[in-house]
Amino acid sequence: MTESTYTEQYKDPRWQKLRLRVLDRDNWKCQKCYDTDSTLHVHHLYCENGKSVWDYPLTCFVTLCEKCHDEETRWKKECVKNLIEAFTSVFLPSEISLLASAIYDSQDELCQDFQQYSREDVLIAMGRSLSESVFRQLAIILNQHGENTGIDESGSVLMLHKNIIREKQKYGTKE
Repeated sequence: MTESTYTEQYKDPRWQKLRLRVLDRDNWKCQKCYDTDSTLHVHHLYCENGKSVWDYPLTCFVTLCEKCHDEETRWKKECVKNLIEAFTSVFLPSEISLLASAIYDSQDELCQDFQQYSREDVLIAMGRSLSESVFRQLAIILNQHGENTGIDESGSVLMLHKNIIREKQKYGTKE
């Protein structure tokens, strides 16, 4: 899609309606700094090639003031790079894939259920759901390495603390 076509989409009534829904959902305030006086932007959390700007779930958008929008846009590449480096320094690609699947599964469920809720409500629910999903996947990874994680029904890793202490003792570091 060319830049002019992409820019033209922002004039389309479908985008304008969606934009108003996002602003209403977020109570017409920046969801990062809570500013209500500055110019507000509706920020896409992600974009896919060939998709129209209005063809995303409501949870894909967040209201940001102009300053926060500029900061988030500028920081995105560096943050993604840092996240990738952090994951690849600890996990194998196959393990990262399991964790990513857990995140996507949680996100898919929440996208259907939380269209009308504020970003804060979605983040709280996402945090709980992600914790359970990611802990389950971490337990699977640990179990593959012969660790007994003792998963309870909520997905919490009961033995994770024990494993961390053992690793610290193994390498001579203090808790």
